Amino acid sequence: MSDENKNPTLEERLKKEEKQIVNYHPISPNERYDRETFVKAQKALKNFEEYMQVLSKDPFDVNAREDLSYLLFKDIAKHVGMKPEEIRKIGNSAFSNGIENMAKYVENNYNNFMDKLDSGGLTNLVMGLPLYKTSNKEYGHERIAEDKEHNELVYLINEIKLMNSDDKEVQGKVVGNILSNIIKSKEVPDWAKSLIQYFAKTDAHFVNEMVVKYKTERAKAFSEHITKDGKPDKDKLKSLIDKSLKIAYAEFNELNEKEHEEERKDIWEKVIRPYYIEMARALYKSEKKELEKDIEEKRKENEREEYRNELGMAA
Repeated sequence: MSDENKNPTLEERLKKEEKQIVNYHPISPNERYDRETFVKAQKALKNFEEYMQVLSKDPFDVNAREDLSYLLFKDIAKHVGMKPEEIRKIGNSAFSNGIENMAKYVENNYNNFMDKLDSGGLTNLVMGLPLYKTSNKEYGHERIAEDKEHNELVYLINEIKLMNSDDKEVQGKVVGNILSNIIKSKEVPDWAKSLIQYFAKTDAHFVNEMVVKYKTERAKAFSEHITKDGKPDKDKLKSLIDKSLKIAYAEFNELNEKEHEEERKDIWEKVIRPYYIEMARALYKSEKKELEKDIEEKRKENEREEYRNELGMAA
């Protein structure tokens, strides 16, 4: 049988179908920041995630299939006759393109995004993203000096993240580390250290109280570190993100593009890109509200213009 007469594989058929019918256009990475463009693109990605999650549980959910079909093809009926794996693969491919483009868009408009994020959004980012310590290290032609204040704050944040973990194994290690830190503290007298070591082995209630007290003190220390005049210090929060990203990029750029293509791809997808994706998610809600205000103001302006025209008052 000739190659022309062979039945195409599912992968080959899907690629052909995607080129023919997909009508989803992700945001252009090189565009300058525009509120309406960003909000529409981020909303589409948010919807993608929701529809794909529903279909992962019920591949034949009609509402999700129709919604995804419209998002992909601008036709709610296009999904009819498609097998679950077909629409899922096309959806995943489009979503991946959308995520990559959005990350590049945020990267190219980084300062704009950082300026627009409020202190709450920035705090959520530093608590949700991996942060990296500085060290006196050469990266090609660049040297990143050690920043002790930054490193201490990163250590504190990482400690708080672990203390808030729901993982039982992590919780056990955290309790051990907390008791160890208390015992090593220069502020705790030797006689108290002996008592702590004794009760740590015999009294679960005592251990719990010590852990709660330690967590409270560390949370207070974090609050003091990131506030200025009683308010969240946006500059300090931005600095945590800026410096962590700078270290990630230094590692990325140190690798030769041709010789270390996979390693660079790994750093981009697992370390750098998550920063931009989370920044987009953090800004979406507030920018959506601002866009709604813009649209409403434009609507009122148009109504006033129409009214003036009716009265013959237009210029």
